[in-house]
Amino acid sequence: MGFKMTDILPPAGWPNVRQLETNEFATGGANGNMNEQAKSLAARSELLKQYAALPYESKTGGYALNERVQLATGDSVRSTIASNVNNPNENMTGWEFSSSKVIETVAGLASIQSPKDGQTVYVKSYQNPTNLALVNPYEGGGYFVYDSEQSAVNNGGTIINGWIRVFDGDVDISWFGAVQGADASPFIESALKISKSVVIRGNYTLETICGIPDQNNYSKTVTSIRGENQATLTVNCPAGAVFTSAAGKLDPTSTSDIYTGKINVTGINFVGTTIANSVIFNGDRLYNMKIHHNNFHGDVTIIKAVVKRLVNRSYSQSADINNNHMAFVHRVIEADRAYNFNFSFNACENCLGGIYIGVD
Repeated sequence: MGFKMTDILPPAGWPNVRQLETNEFATGGANGNMNEQAKSLAARSELLKQYAALPYESKTGGYALNERVQLATGDSVRSTIASNVNNPNENMTGWEFSSSKVIETVAGLASIQSPKDGQTVYVKSYQNPTNLALVNPYEGGGYFVYDSEQSAVNNGGTIINGWIRVFDGDVDISWFGAVQGADASPFIESALKISKSVVIRGNYTLETICGIPDQNNYSKTVTSIRGENQATLTVNCPAGAVFTSAAGKLDPTSTSDIYTGKINVTGINFVGTTIANSVIFNGDRLYNMKIHHNNFHGDVTIIKAVVKRLVNRSYSQSADINNNHMAFVHRVIEADRAYNFNFSFNACENCLGGIYIGVD
């Protein structure tokens, strides 16, 4: 008895489809020439199914290695093992997402229904672009992979309710919501809470105080804030020195030794504004600083010690300012005392003032 079409179940493949000749005798059966073309086409169909990502259904013998199916959510997954009998709608063991969903903003991650472990999403921008005229108006985007064990964690940048940002190297402040042309201080602070190596790319302002996480001078690590691609920070902070210790931000008038130490700042353009004598670094609260290969331009004071922690004296400790460019700077340092201070190999032009240590 000849096979019905539904009985032809060849292994997946891409065999040739032979042309039947006019002088052939028609024969049926498993090896009959009348079924050769159907068997070839059926084999091709089985192969295409593996890549077409049809809706998942239970399959005798499971799914082959690299075979794709579609989840109930519409996402496509690929089998990473042979004879995979796991239902990926319930158990992602042996499956991985074969393509990335693209969403517009980080907030859109919350709209993904029933995410699966290992699911990958590409986020175009942290938030909707505010200035499409920029060379790159999309800031803070990237790839995220879901981990259900982190579903209750949200640090605002690298983990968003289980969505783990894929990255290698320094943490970018745009990942936390920094917008070019606006105040970067809160986002630098947020990034520093996650990583001691932070990078700034683009042009931002400094309008509020940024508390650098506390660590002492004996820490095994150094806090690094660096710029790339002519990163520019316009200093416009009337409230006091922009950068201070986290503890000093909480208690700015304290005479206790609430400092943070071992800080490296490099590669940034610091630009002054019409707010006279904006202070960048708080000398009372930041020790063992290396400030090098930056550009300071305009009416700013680089370091100022404010609180009279000694008897009627303020002081800074272990500040090294070297290999910077300076123009129209108000003051390099202002303190009653400066212990272990170094100022070397800086190129200065038309600065309004210089080193004020013990000078009213």
